[in-house]
Amino acid sequence: MKRRFLSLLTAFALCLTLIPTTAFADDEKRGEDVSPSICETACTEESKLSKEQPNAIAEDEGSSAPADDELGSDVVAAKASPAAMRAANGISARAANGTITLGSTVLDITQSSISSTYDTTGGFKYDAATKTLTLRNCTIDTYTKVSSEQLPGIFKYYNVFLDSRNVGTLNIVLEGSNYIGNSGSLKYMSAGSDLNTPRYLGIWGNTVRFSGSGSLTIEAQTFPIQSGGIETSGSVDLTLRSYMNGTVTRSMAVGAGTSVTAETKGNNLDFYALNVKNDLTVNGTLNATTKGCVYQNDYPVALLVGGTLRVVGGQVTATSDGRNGNDGCQGYGIKANALEIGGGGTVRAYTDGSTTKTETRRDGSVTQTTTGKDGSVTKAETKKDGSSVTENKAADGSTGTVKTDKNGQTEAAAKVSGKAVEDAKKNGEAVKVPVEVKATRNSSTAPTVSIELPKGAGETKVEIPVSNVTPGTVAVLVYPDGTEEILKDSIPTEDGIQLTVDGSATVKIVDNSKGFIDTRNHWAKDEIDFVSARGLVNGMSATIYAPNASTTRAQLWTILARQNGADLNGGNTWYEKAQNWAKDKGVSDGANHNAAINRAQMVTMLWRAVGQPTAGGTANFTDVPTDSYYAQAVAWAVENGITTGVGNGHFDPTGTCTRAQIAAFLARSMK
Repeated sequence: MKRRFLSLLTAFALCLTLIPTTAFADDEKRGEDVSPSICETACTEESKLSKEQPNAIAEDEGSSAPADDELGSDVVAAKASPAAMRAANGISARAANGTITLGSTVLDITQSSISSTYDTTGGFKYDAATKTLTLRNCTIDTYTKVSSEQLPGIFKYYNVFLDSRNVGTLNIVLEGSNYIGNSGSLKYMSAGSDLNTPRYLGIWGNTVRFSGSGSLTIEAQTFPIQSGGIETSGSVDLTLRSYMNGTVTRSMAVGAGTSVTAETKGNNLDFYALNVKNDLTVNGTLNATTKGCVYQNDYPVALLVGGTLRVVGGQVTATSDGRNGNDGCQGYGIKANALEIGGGGTVRAYTDGSTTKTETRRDGSVTQTTTGKDGSVTKAETKKDGSSVTENKAADGSTGTVKTDKNGQTEAAAKVSGKAVEDAKKNGEAVKVPVEVKATRNSSTAPTVSIELPKGAGETKVEIPVSNVTPGTVAVLVYPDGTEEILKDSIPTEDGIQLTVDGSATVKIVDNSKGFIDTRNHWAKDEIDFVSARGLVNGMSATIYAPNASTTRAQLWTILARQNGADLNGGNTWYEKAQNWAKDKGVSDGANHNAAINRAQMVTMLWRAVGQPTAGGTANFTDVPTDSYYAQAVAWAVENGITTGVGNGHFDPTGTCTRAQIAAFLARSMK
């Protein structure tokens, strides 16, 4: 699997990934910086410090900025220069003059008092004089569609649950349990897909002040809150949950006695759970969590603070977990420009026991060393020109190095330990090498991975972690003379590519997916990508696969012969060599070369090609007689997950086998 470890960063143990603006040489003192003995403690500990960290420049997600704290100057700026205002704030317009929208309800805020079914049971009321919205056991699950021109981005529209941009500061008093959003919207949508489909946004406003004794949960697809400021007081409990972008605000203050939880979870995060552009002050309790991996080439950050993070008598817990579904990546707990802890405040980290140390040198290079509780060590150095070197030492003694030059060309080398091989073979698993690379579409730019096994290891299954593995990803063997060959038996796994190595090997990792235009939404797309990338089944052209077309017996002989490495060069006809191979191996009698293959013949030839293994039972299909020539083959195919039939207890043995079915049967048999 990918780097399934959590980069959990504690306060001051530098486990916070702070990047000093003033670099120091290795042998220089760092002023008020913490001592090495503190900085190297495990991230399960707390740090209670009152000294200020050296200033640092936080990474900025650079997408959309919140509105100004107050209305006045923003309106003037918008009238004078909408384009300039957009560039400055990321928001170019307000809600309709004199209104606030709560879901599909429009409030005329010029009225002195507005209420819905607000009583002892629940509802809402608004007081224009104090700009106060009171929510009592209130649910807002409807929305208003607005143009994303006001919040620049790729998407064209947002469905906003509460739009208060026409109020400079909105006071929200919470009573009881309240809810804003729609849990059904918590799903990931890629940046380039369905641009006309609105993304769901929670509260869109300027400064929003929460008070009272109740709770509020906001669930939105993106931006639970997008605002100029957030303040909490009283004993409110605020939960901000999203599946894409987290909450963004210009400044934030978590009051004593209040609790704020920011959660972002998904297969593709957009960098943070909570992003505070300027200062964040915590007197209460703040929990920020990301679970999943970032959308492109960065790491998720649970808590991102562009200014100073001040923890005064409060408690901050930041958790960045790269493990979600098929994902696995490194994440950062906190990134902040500066840190102040006092008044008994604490900053807590994960409980996985890893430690992370970061060094920034005068030349701009950054070295990050992470030590896991199992003794594994990862040291990653990134230079100012973009080049990098990552050295890994696994707990089992295997080592790996990944070097990427300033042009993005990657070379990796791994030396597998005897213990790693022994443990893997004992458990019937592949040895995972301690390097990770990213596949490219072109062999000339593909990462090169050299693997060395211990002497006497023999043939060993090896897995190379690949960050962007797809069904079309292949390992390409590089021979000493520079020639290359696609390894047809290199198999994509959940987290990489698996192949068999004897002694040593050098391979390239290539995404060889063909991108056929007629299989993009087909049920067998992954299987078609798998077989076509390995040259087992070719397309009808460079762009057409024809998944629903039938396959002849000669074509199937050729496919199976290719899979088994037969030499098909020469012959009086294009299929003669494959026909002879099929007869020699007992796969087929070689007759009726141009006849369409049916499902019974397909599964039987496939079964014979792998040696006619004995199935543990029989196939329970009503149309597969136990004494038929294909009964054992069907039973084997069912037992190995190659087919489940066509439904209603039928296998349909005489049905024509399409090119899509051929790809599916073949791909499943190889995995």
